[in-house]
Amino acid sequence: MSRSDYVLIVDGDAAFAKLLKTELALTGLETLRASDAETAEQMLAGTSPRAVVLDLRYAGLPTSDFLARLRADRGASVPIVMLAAKEVPAADLSALEQLGVEVLPKEAGAPQAAAAIIAEALTP
Repeated sequence: MSRSDYVLIVDGDAAFAKLLKTELALTGLETLRASDAETAEQMLAGTSPRAVVLDLRYAGLPTSDFLARLRADRGASVPIVMLAAKEVPAADLSALEQLGVEVLPKEAGAPQAAAAIIAEALTP
């Protein structure tokens, strides 16, 4: 895997991250996992993922700060899918949409939906 040929999964739930990894592998994408946003930021220091899947609950740092830095550093070309276990307030959802973040409920079928969104976004 090259330093820019992977999808970064930021999720503290190892079992759920494994499901995401499996679904992304079915689309031909390799993954790296960080259990929190701080670890993800360290990983991003020398690499540039093709896409990011982020669990809102496990981010660790203020999610908006992490996403704003990610967008500032990587631009809008990196697809981001955020998984949310709880309903996201409308104002927060609007702010996430302005950052170009696709928000999905973290429920049955979420790994497949996230993989499909990422695969479609990365298809030339």
